[in-house]
Amino acid sequence: MAARSKRKKKEKGPEAEAPVAPGGFAFWRRRLRNLALGTLVLAAVVWLSLPAVGRFLVVADKPAPAEVLVVLSGDRGERLEYAFRLYQEGLADRLLLSGGPLYADLTEADLLRRHALMLGVPEYKIIMEPRATNTYQNALYSREMMEYYGLDSAIVISSPYHMRRVRALFDEVYRGSDIRLVYLPVEDSWFDPERWWESAAGRRVVLAEYLRLTMLVLPEQWRAFLYRRGTGEPPMPERAGRDQPSLKERLDISGHLRPPNLVV
Repeated sequence: MAARSKRKKKEKGPEAEAPVAPGGFAFWRRRLRNLALGTLVLAAVVWLSLPAVGRFLVVADKPAPAEVLVVLSGDRGERLEYAFRLYQEGLADRLLLSGGPLYADLTEADLLRRHALMLGVPEYKIIMEPRATNTYQNALYSREMMEYYGLDSAIVISSPYHMRRVRALFDEVYRGSDIRLVYLPVEDSWFDPERWWESAAGRRVVLAEYLRLTMLVLPEQWRAFLYRRGTGEPPMPERAGRDQPSLKERLDISGHLRPPNLVV
């Protein structure tokens, strides 16, 4: 009996393990099941990595006192309000407001200045940098102003999603100087690195920042090509900007900046 049952198992074995014929219903059902399982695994990996994508953009140093708070334009006011909070806490007693032309003679630095005055910052505590139209120029022209006023330390303030690129560009521009920089992103910002994908604005700024960070590592000729088309940061030859008028050359006898005649 035992030998007979073994023979039956051997006879049934090949039939039970017979391969599914390609093109049949069972074949496609198995393929679809495997595809669905792979898709679910991929979706889970992507979902779990989304917070890391947002966190990578955020750079935050330990707060430390400095001579000036460098506030970058480009938002709706939360950067300036955070800088004012740090100003009130005594981390710095001056503000350097960086932002270029908006319309006619109006600059983003002008809007930041008005906001600062409304909050109660005395006008003599405000330094204006009214030329920068991108993050690299924020760094380049703010360094000019700091060297002119003899400042040797600064807290650089911007939005959380912007800080990775800010640090890369400011470190590049300030290399070789004795100026100490501390990078602080806005606290209690509308941008949440842990849930950025839930809003259209969050998805937009994250995508834009990763594209711009990618551009920073491109060869110079590609960066020049993209910059001429209004995308990304200036290439290195244009960044140098040493053929531009110096700060002292743009000062008139009243001590105010003349409107710059710059091609950028």
